[in-house]
Amino acid sequence: MKISLNVIPECPIEQIVQVVKHAENLGYQRCWVYDEGLATRDVHIVMTAIALETNLIEIGPGITNPYTRHPAQTAAAIMTLDELSKGRAFLGIGAGGSLTLDPLEIRREKPLTAVRTQLRLRKLLTGKRVSHEGLIASIESAQIDYTRQDIEIWLAGRGPKCSPSAENWQMASC
Repeated sequence: MKISLNVIPECPIEQIVQVVKHAENLGYQRCWVYDEGLATRDVHIVMTAIALETNLIEIGPGITNPYTRHPAQTAAAIMTLDELSKGRAFLGIGAGGSLTLDPLEIRREKPLTAVRTQLRLRKLLTGKRVSHEGLIASIESAQIDYTRQDIEIWLAGRGPKCSPSAENWQMASC
């Protein structure tokens, strides 16, 4: 079991980095940075700042969604963070919530389909060339050439429809 720290990036980035450095010194092993859209500082900028100032703690979004950022862009961002942090990145995905989506007037349509699309595009994290046509996001012959085969992906969700997705996510269009 890993001891984790959840960060809601509402205060200045310097303060966030200091808190995470302190947590790392106390033995915390993972830092989840909330992706709350306009309600907080940008998740990817905050994770980058943390990566540059820490050495051991794993860093990832908790939880990012496919509506505010294309899943392929998220894959590229996580792989870039993984490169910068020397293998400490992970990815948390879900359908997004009202705090993130409502201010942008994004309707959370077909959340299960959206999460499944994110899971299908995980092949990008392995360096494979991927094409996918979907309701939420599509890509054509896309590839990321700076990847790590074993990046952790965490799936978040609410409700009974999400449980089967979590159980069967490895079956999603492999």
